Amino acid sequence: MLFDLASRPEYIQSLRDEVEQVIQEDGMELDEYGNPFIRKSSFQKMWKLDSFVKESQRWNPLGFGELIPRQVVSALPPDKVKTSVLGQL
Repeated sequence: MLFDLASRPEYIQSLRDEVEQVIQEDGMELDEYGNPFIRKSSFQKMWKLDSFVKESQRWNPLGFGELIPRQVVSALPPDKVKTSVLGQL
């Protein structure tokens, strides 16, 4: 998505304005370490950002199927798997 945004700088200001407007309306909260974050409900108001992310994913899918062909099956024999009880190895 960052590559798509960098290659289309004409969208940056519009997306930035939308984020700033939502932050101005909803504010930000602080986590337990004092770091600011945006609430989930605020992200739901960012229609332009949501559309940009969806289009970016549509044009550039993650492609997990390309990494490992569907015909490849990896099996691990059960006798080679070690289990542990909490605190014991």
